[in-house]
Amino acid sequence: MNKNNFNYTSFLLIIIALVWVGSFIVVDATVKQIQPITIAFLRFLIATPFMIISIFIFKKNQLIKLRDLHNFSKTVLIDVGIKFYHLK
Repeated sequence: MNKNNFNYTSFLLIIIALVWVGSFIVVDATVKQIQPITIAFLRFLIATPFMIISIFIFKKNQLIKLRDLHNFSKTVLIDVGIKFYHLK
């Protein structure tokens, strides 16, 4: 592994850690004003376009075929529904 690649990887790992920590701070601040299920819905609503765009950008490393995107979307929605079923 060359030094340039290592620096780039380290930078990305630091950014991911900061975003992850930032999400805890944002959720802590917003859960007092908005219901948790609404926060989860908005989170997935915002993330979905970025995930779909990343599928088209990184086609060579694509793990999900485009024809399977419909089934993948249903699986994600079911997963979210199962996790938040008991919040009622």
